[in-house]
Amino acid sequence: MATLAPAAATTTSSSLLHHAHHSGIRLQCLTARLPVTPFRLERTSFSRAKYSNRTNPPLATTSFNEVIESLINGVDLSESEAEESLNFLLGDASEALISAFLVLMRAKGETFEEIVGFARAMLSHALKVEGLDDAVDIVGTGGDGANTVNISTGASILAAACGAKVAKQGNRSSSSACGSADVLEALGVAIDLDPEGVSRCVKEAGIGFMMAPRYHPAMKVVSPVRKKLKVKTIFNILGPMLNPARVPYAVVGVFREELVNLVLIHLRYSLVIPTDKYNFFLEKHCTFVVVGSENGRSSATVWNEESISSPFRRPRRNKPPR
Repeated sequence: MATLAPAAATTTSSSLLHHAHHSGIRLQCLTARLPVTPFRLERTSFSRAKYSNRTNPPLATTSFNEVIESLINGVDLSESEAEESLNFLLGDASEALISAFLVLMRAKGETFEEIVGFARAMLSHALKVEGLDDAVDIVGTGGDGANTVNISTGASILAAACGAKVAKQGNRSSSSACGSADVLEALGVAIDLDPEGVSRCVKEAGIGFMMAPRYHPAMKVVSPVRKKLKVKTIFNILGPMLNPARVPYAVVGVFREELVNLVLIHLRYSLVIPTDKYNFFLEKHCTFVVVGSENGRSSATVWNEESISSPFRRPRRNKPPR
């Protein structure tokens, strides 16, 4: 079975650009193969502290109440505060506290530092899938409110049929009509496989599915609250970024156009976040495509303008190849 090599990814990107031009889709950026290295954006207010494999002390309830108060006042959290907050939520936090935190975070708006802090906490508890360093993930944030079919799942099956190795992650629906897990379960697919089972499926069938709550305990803890809230939360953004197989190729749809570059930056950065449990650093070229539509859909269409970006060029208009 053919694998998705970097050169093939570049060819596909050129084809995408040509097709998009003739379909009326405006592209901001094209994919580029770049080495993944630790980095920080310049000219930002983000913390410049170096990461270490530290163990954060547990966040007391009184301290978490102070975090809630900060969010009420629209104050951004530091990376360490965000990380400690999620670790606290993974403990004995009540649904009321979890709900308050998620809603206030959504109302305030998530920052890069907060997303990185949450990612560190999630990765420190994550269950990793080994041996899929040539696979691709096709995933969306969900929560676009469009009530369309689950496009990323169909695209994943199609990509596998075309010869790609697909290590897809997903979950049941929380804020949309249906999730990837709902679709695959309806098709009779075993969705609750362990890492060995997922790896075997990818190698033998070309596609494997990782149920998010099984691989990320945080997803399991917040899932009941998210289902009741039925609104987009920071976990809609985090989920697609933290593939348990740490695949070097990904196509990610986001529900808000302004999230395109934020998700792209974090996709690259998440691969080099060291944790107490794993170091997910990948010493190879990685290719990511992030798609966001002006109408709020988290998938590319042929009737609306899209923002498609990848590491790391300034957004610009591209002309079709000659």
